[in-house]
Formats: sequence, C-alpha cells, structure tokens
Amino acid sequence: GFIKALTSQKAYEAEIRRKQSLTTGIIDAAFESMFAINERGIIEMVNEMTVAKFGWSREELIGQNISMVTGGDHTAKHDGYIKRFLRTGEKRAMGKKRELVARRKDGTEFPIELGLSEVHTEDGEQRRFCGFIKDLTSRKAFEADILRKQQLTSGIIEASFDAMFTITERGIIEIINEEAVRRFGWSREELIGANISIIAGGPHSKNHDRYLANYLRTGVKKVMGLQRELVAKRKDGSEFPIELGLTEVTMNDIGERRFCGFIRDLTQQKAHEKEIKRKENMTKGIIEASLAAVFAIDVDGVIQMVNGSAVKEFGWSKDEFLGQNIDMILTEQMGHDNHGHFMKKYISSGKHIGSEEQWAARAKDGSVIPITIGLSEVEHSGTSRLFAAYVHNMAQQNKIREMEIESSKAEALLLNMLPEGIALRLKDDKGHIADHYSSVAILFADIVGFTAMSSRMSPVEVVGMLNELFSMFDDIVEKYDLNKVKTIGDCYMVTSHPGVESEKNDSSHMCAFGLEMISALQEYNKKNPHHNLNLRVGINIGPVVAGVVGTKRFLYDLWGDSVNLASRMESTGIPGKIQVSKVVAVHAKDKFHFKSRGIVHVKGKGDMETFLLEGPKIDIPAPLKALPRRGSLLIKKQGSLLTSLQNLKSSRALLDNRIEELQSHLHDKPK
Repeated sequence: GFIKALTSQKAYEAEIRRKQSLTTGIIDAAFESMFAINERGIIEMVNEMTVAKFGWSREELIGQNISMVTGGDHTAKHDGYIKRFLRTGEKRAMGKKRELVARRKDGTEFPIELGLSEVHTEDGEQRRFCGFIKDLTSRKAFEADILRKQQLTSGIIEASFDAMFTITERGIIEIINEEAVRRFGWSREELIGANISIIAGGPHSKNHDRYLANYLRTGVKKVMGLQRELVAKRKDGSEFPIELGLTEVTMNDIGERRFCGFIRDLTQQKAHEKEIKRKENMTKGIIEASLAAVFAIDVDGVIQMVNGSAVKEFGWSKDEFLGQNIDMILTEQMGHDNHGHFMKKYISSGKHIGSEEQWAARAKDGSVIPITIGLSEVEHSGTSRLFAAYVHNMAQQNKIREMEIESSKAEALLLNMLPEGIALRLKDDKGHIADHYSSVAILFADIVGFTAMSSRMSPVEVVGMLNELFSMFDDIVEKYDLNKVKTIGDCYMVTSHPGVESEKNDSSHMCAFGLEMISALQEYNKKNPHHNLNLRVGINIGPVVAGVVGTKRFLYDLWGDSVNLASRMESTGIPGKIQVSKVVAVHAKDKFHFKSRGIVHVKGKGDMETFLLEGPKIDIPAPLKALPRRGSLLIKKQGSLLTSLQNLKSSRALLDNRIEELQSHLHDKPK
C-alpha cells in the first residue's frame, strides 16, 4: 500500500472552509440583498437580507429564475438581457448601478438600485453573475418628502401677498416670487443675478451693500430679525413705502450665508392711516362744533375728553374736567350714582341709551341746568371700553316747547272758530277775507220751544244742556266732513266746505247729516226724558258770499239769498222734520225719499213749493276724510310763535264771549 500524508491538504481544505464560512458570514451580514446567478439566470445563492426583503425562503429562491424577483415590464425581458450580453459582450447594466423595480413574494413592488458584475470562473465553467440590490423605498420616500416640501415652500412663497427676495452675502438676488415681479415691474430674468440695491429707494439705495458688509463683519443686528419701514423703488423709478422683514437663512451645506426678505407694500395702509387721521380730525371738529356738551368717559365714569360746549355750559375748563368723575356735574336730585345706572343699562343691553326724562345738573357756579342724557359706546383701537355721554341743555328747548304749547292752543281755538283754509289765509293775510262761491249747502237747526224751556232753567243748566247737545252735533259734523259755522242761542248752522263744489254730494251729505242730528236728539231724549227736546231743520243749496268779520273777535260767516232761504226752511218747518228747498230735493232725489209739502209762504220769497226729507233710499257712507285738519294747520303754519302768542289773548277772550253770547240770546233768538 501507498500512504500519502494529507496533513497539508487537510489544512488547506480547512482554510478553504474557513474562508468560505467567513465569506458566507460576510455576505449574510450585508445590509443589502445579494444574488448569485448562472448564465441561464438561475439563482445559485442568496443572502439572509434577500430572504428578509423579498419574503421567499432560501429553498424557494435557489434554483429559480431571477426573473421571479423582477418587477415592472422587465420581468419577461430579463432572460433576453442576459443572452444579449453573453452573445455581444455589450455592457448595458454590467458594472453599473441602475434603478429598477423589484417584486416581493406577496406581489408588491418596490424601487431598488441594482449593482451587477460578472464573477470570474475557470475556462469551461458556466459564467456567473453577482448582483447587489439596495432597497430604495426609504430613500424614495425621503426624496418624495423633500420634493413635496420644496413644492410646498415654493407654493407658499408664490402665494404670498408680500414680495419675497433671497440674496447672497454679496447682495445678489437668487430667488424671487411672482408678487415681487408684479410689485416692482421687473421680470424674473432681470431681477435674478442683480444686486438687491436695484429695488432700494430713498437715501438707502447707495448704502445698501455697506449695511450688509457691516453686518457680516460685526454681527450687530440693526435690521436683521426686525421689521422696519423703508422706501422701495419700482422699475419705472417711482418709489413707495414698504415694511421690510429680514432674516438670515442657515445654509450649512454650501458654507455661504443667505438672507431672506419679505417686503410688504404699505401704499394702501398709509393711505388708510391718512384717511383715519383725516376722519379723526373731522370727528374732533364735529364734536367741538356740537351744540351739545359731549363727555368721553370710561366704564368708571372718569372723564377722558370734553368738548367746548361742555366747558361753555358748565363753566369748568378742559383741564379741570379731565381725570375727574362725571359725578362732578350731577346734583343731589340726580344722585351721584345715576351715571352708574346709565352705564349698567347700556352694558346689559348693548344699545344706545337716551333719556327723555329731564334731570338737574350742576354748573361750576352752582347754578342748576335742566338736561337730558344720551349714552353710547365708542369703537376705538384701545383695550379699555370708552363711552360718549351727550348732555343737552334743555333750558332753551323748554322755553320753546312752552311757546309751542301756547301757540298750539291758540291755533286750536282758531280752528274751532274758522275752517282750516280760512285760518291759514288769516295767518298770512291780515286784510279782509271775502269770497264768492257758486254752490254751498246750508243747514239751520233750531230747538223747538227752547225760549220757554230756558226760562225755567238756570243759565248754567242751559249752557250745560246746549254744550252736551251741540257736542253730539259737532261729532256728526266731523263724520261727514262738513263746516260748522256758528251757534246763536239754540240755533245751529252748518255748511259744506266752501270752494269744494259738488252739488249732489253736498246735498246728499247734508241730508244724511240732518237725519243723524234728529236721531242723536232722540237718543239724548232717552237719556234725559225730562227735557223731551225737538228740532226743526231746514236745508238749502246755492251761491253765497263767505268771509271773516272782526279783528279782535273773528267770525267766519256766510251771506246771501241762499243762506236766508235755508233759514226760512228751518223757521217754516215742522218740529221733528227736515224741510228742504226744491233744488235740494232735485239734487238728492236718487239717494233720499222726499215728500212735497205743497206751497208754503216764505218771507221775502213769496209762495214756493217745499219738500220734507223722509229717509234714505240707500245707505249714505260718510266721505273719506284727509289727515286731521288741525295737524295740517300745525304743519303748514308760517307765522312765528311770538305772533301766535300775541293772538292767544284775543282767541281766549272770544271763547269766553261765546258763553256770554249764548246767555244773551237765550230770550232773543232771531228768526
């Protein structure tokens, strides 16, 4: 036998195994996936990271075609790539790094970087290839996040309402946004690469580079990190006010310093501030020009501002007012806590508080002033609440109000005596008032047996009875919009309004008025059966002359044959009936029933046919009336208050004389 010592061989084989184990350990310890494939693309070896990344076990991977882990559109083409390389030797991927898509066992794909190289083999052996695969999922996500942030930053910069510039430490513009282009008028190409001093205005333009160099040298922050108002310059040379916010940007990767500035155009803000100042001055002027005393007070009632009227009304100077409590003008009658009452009421409601109630305030000299107070909150830029108190001195207004009340009484008395139109004319024209009217309806009514009855009554009882009865008739006059002319004793005279000519309507309304007068008298008799009064009523229509007589005791009266005939219709009438002339019966025949009385002898007219009004054929509605006549007169009044007051005494005297006139005619009524 032959004996061969294997010591060296075994040592060599052990060394080989040690190196293979070391190599396998190194490969398995690698952070990247590794494949070894033959020239047919069959996987011969994988490392542990490959198993972890792709999801297959070593047994599932080894012996399979490498195309099982390729993704995208390269899966079906992979074997063709290897054959082309073996045939031509053209290295398209070999020895290079290439980004591709890989596929896991679960079918999901992920981005990879492939490093591929050919492994040296002995002649005659199959060619081998080794590939290292780096998972790019995290890197791609990081790059996508960086890109997203860059796009977001760009979007924010472009969307900014303010112009933005990024410059180098030499003042060279690197980045601008669209607002900078729009505000300054240069294009991006004109601005980028130019010195930032191109947009600096005012005296700072030529000194800008020196400012920047001084900061880089000393680090003293005069503008950096602060907001400062400056002047900028557009391409067309015009300058405008700006607010500059400047900060340094850390650029560790390139070792250079960068500065970012945001520029806000203050043109509109400055115009707005100017307008606010103008309005503020105007408001102060208005407050100073106000006739009312104005106090600005805080929530505790401390005076912050007063106007000239407050100084004039109350006697203290502005310096004496300021810082004092509004209580200083309050009297004991108001109580020193009334400003607190107004304040609490305002704060609880949030609405303007105006007091119509008059209060007594105190001036510096101790005099008492009647006032009204209004309180409202003032909107201002401060944090504390501020209130405006408007104090009106009511002394003059009280005098005027008293004069107006007296004037209204005088005018009311005048309206009781005269038609509105005549009253207006009388106020404007102190001469004679006399007019001719072609058609006026006239009614006379007389209480039958009044003379004998009044002789058994006291004057007070007579006046009381007539006042109650005539007041009822006055209401009916208002209802039918007629004109009460006068009463003489127990005689009551009414006409249509002169100048409003409508014969049919005037006749109809007067007939309806007469019937309602008799109905009202019957109701009166039910309440006062001991009187048992009766009326004779006469109506006529025709031309008249109307006017005012007297200068101290005004009387509006009507004259003419038509008036006389209306009086004769009453005096020759039948108690409890309404006697009318033929012309009235003709005009009102469509609405009322009339019965001929036959021929009646009428004094001054001779024999003539008259008619008795029996009742309506249809309901006669009262005419639509305009606004109350008294209010109309008050609105249109042209005379001064003093003139009206001068006439008040004569008007009152006339009212007193009416009672005397009634008494004097109790036993002497004309027929």
